[in-house]
Amino acid sequence: MRGILILTFILAGTQVFAQNIVLKDGRVVAGQNLRRSGASVLSQTQVGAAVGDVGYAVASIAKIEFAEPPEIAAATELLLAGKASEALGKIDPVVKAQGPFKDIEGNWWAQAAQVKLSALAVIPSSEADSEVLISDMLSTNTDPEVVLYARVRRAANLAGKGSSKQAIEVCEAVIKESKRKATIAEAWYTKGISLLQQNDFDSALLALLHIPVYYPDQKLLMPGVLFKCAKAYSGNEDYANAISTLEDLIKSYPGSPEAAAGKVELKKVENKSSSKEPTSNQ
Repeated sequence: MRGILILTFILAGTQVFAQNIVLKDGRVVAGQNLRRSGASVLSQTQVGAAVGDVGYAVASIAKIEFAEPPEIAAATELLLAGKASEALGKIDPVVKAQGPFKDIEGNWWAQAAQVKLSALAVIPSSEADSEVLISDMLSTNTDPEVVLYARVRRAANLAGKGSSKQAIEVCEAVIKESKRKATIAEAWYTKGISLLQQNDFDSALLALLHIPVYYPDQKLLMPGVLFKCAKAYSGNEDYANAISTLEDLIKSYPGSPEAAAGKVELKKVENKSSSKEPTSNQ
C-alpha cells in the first residue's frame, strides 16, 4: 500500500527521529517523528523546502522498529537509588509518547508502563494513578502478556489490602500462563509477599527465592526480595540468615527505600538474636 501524502507543513529545521516501519507487504520504510492519527501512522518527509507527513494505515503495518527509549534504563536506576519521583518524571513522557502505538508490535509502551507502576508503588497517594494504568493495561487486546502483567500488579494491590488468598490464586494462574520473564518474576514476588502475610514463612521464602535464582536480571524486584526474605527468615527465627540478608540489601542497594527500612529491621533482628542466645553458666 502506498503512503498518502498529507501536506501538513512545519518548519523544515525540526529535529527528526528515525523509526523503521515494517509493512505487511514486506517493505521497510524509514519513518521519522512518527505520530498517530486515528487509523493511520504519520511519518514526516521532506517536501521541497518544507516537511510534510506521509500516512500509513495501521492495518498495513506489521511492526514499527522503535529504538529502546534510554529513559527506561535511566528511570530504573533512579528507582534503585530511591528516587521514585524523579523516575516517574523520567518515564511518564515515554508512556505518553508510546501510548498511541501500543496496538502495534515493536512499541515500548508496556515496558515503560511497568517502570511507571514501580515508581507509583512507592509514591504516597498514587494508588488512583496506578489503578488507571493497570486498567489501561488490562484493556490491551494485542498482547496477552501485558494483560497478565497487569493482573499481577492488581493482585499486589489486593495483597496490600489484606486479600492475600485471592492474590496468591491470581499469581499461580499467571505463573502457569505467562511466557515473559518479567511477568513470571513479578508473580513469584507477589505470591511471596502474600504468603508472608499469612505467616507461611517457608513457602514465602520458596516463592521469593525464585527471583534471584531464575530471574536475577529483574533488578527492580531485588531490593524488595531481599527485604521480604529477611522478614521470612526472622519469622522462622533464623536470625543469622535474616541478618546476612539485610546486610546484603544495605550494601547492594544502599539508596533504595528497602535499604532504609532494612537498617531499622536489622537492629530489631539483632536484638532478637541476642536475646535468643543462651547465657553461659557461671
